[in-house]
Amino acid sequence: MFEGKLKLPTEEPEQTWTLLNDAADRRLVLEYFLDVLLSPIELYVPPVAPRQQQPLEVIQQQLQQQQQQQLQQVMAARAIALGMPAPVAAAPAAAAEPAAAPAGPAVPAIPPGLSEDAVARLKETKNLTSPILVQRKVYTSLYDGIESCSHNLTCRTPLVQLGILTFVSTLFTDNEIISHLLVAAGDVYTSVSRQGEELLKRLKSLDLESEEAVARLYSLYQGTVKTPATAHLQPSQYRTAASTVLKMRILTQCLSRSERAANTFPAFLHTIFDALFAPTTTDRLRQAGMVFTNWVSRVASEATLAPVGNIMLGGLRKLLQQYADADPTDPRANDMKASAYSCIGILGKRLPALFVDGAVILTMFSAMAEAPSGVRTSIHEALLQLWPALRNAKPEVEHAIFPLLKRAIENVRISCL
Repeated sequence: MFEGKLKLPTEEPEQTWTLLNDAADRRLVLEYFLDVLLSPIELYVPPVAPRQQQPLEVIQQQLQQQQQQQLQQVMAARAIALGMPAPVAAAPAAAAEPAAAPAGPAVPAIPPGLSEDAVARLKETKNLTSPILVQRKVYTSLYDGIESCSHNLTCRTPLVQLGILTFVSTLFTDNEIISHLLVAAGDVYTSVSRQGEELLKRLKSLDLESEEAVARLYSLYQGTVKTPATAHLQPSQYRTAASTVLKMRILTQCLSRSERAANTFPAFLHTIFDALFAPTTTDRLRQAGMVFTNWVSRVASEATLAPVGNIMLGGLRKLLQQYADADPTDPRANDMKASAYSCIGILGKRLPALFVDGAVILTMFSAMAEAPSGVRTSIHEALLQLWPALRNAKPEVEHAIFPLLKRAIENVRISCL
């Protein structure tokens, strides 16, 4: 049971409330805090108007006008002293309009990880201290900080995010806050990212084999996926996928260490193809996706792997085809090809029936003849793992392999000279 003193928005003094005992309360608070951490600060805090400085031309023009006015005053006083009519004052020149303030950083309509409804909640100041949250006995001084920050145009420090991290790390379990810490560790503010990294290192009871924790991580990575379970959601409730940086953290720090994640179909297959082939992927995310693919190939149960083994093999062959024309001296391309061949070897050892036609094996023998040394080693090791499939290969495959093998041996002999 969690208990704490909460200052409610009433005239009564502080009272002791039973805090976050209800599962619905905990889900509500965790979801709201995750939305705040995911959103750019410009989304719920008005941008600070930059101090406008007048251009040099405007300042010079104003000085000239002041000098002209002083000269006219002197001439008028002299004319009056001599009994002459005062000269007509010239109309002052129109002041130049001040330069427009530079626009702040553009905020996407729906930032990664959020939904249209979540953005609307964050943009409305009145909802930052939502009556629903108050009624559920989860009102804390943190909401006062968010609201005051929204009204104070000079508040640009990440106090809200730091407050959230302190709050959740104190009153919630490791499995409940892993998503929050991963988001915070990639925050643009150094103080927030440092705090997120530090809290990730302190996790002692994180269970990556928990079905609920793995489901949270996949949901954060993929966003809302259209399934029968999400059919009741409105389009405005559909969440977008995580950012590329956050996807990379989810893969490397969590999913690639969880056997349950490797056996969660179809989520693991969607995640693999997103990391390897999505239009928005990067070299680093593709590498993280390749590590996760190897993990799934090694630890997923045969019952999980067998129905999708051919799909994974097709994806790996597609990836190798994309790197077929890469520079042989490119280390990233060579690493990706070596990892792909290693993964093919693992699949061949666990699912030899996928390779009985010999097409993949012949392709690997052909590639080994011209591959760089590091990639050639991976191909060689993969072919050793494919030996059970070779024993059951068709006779024509055996006849086709011998000249390729001889050529590969000759290349290796020449490279050793």
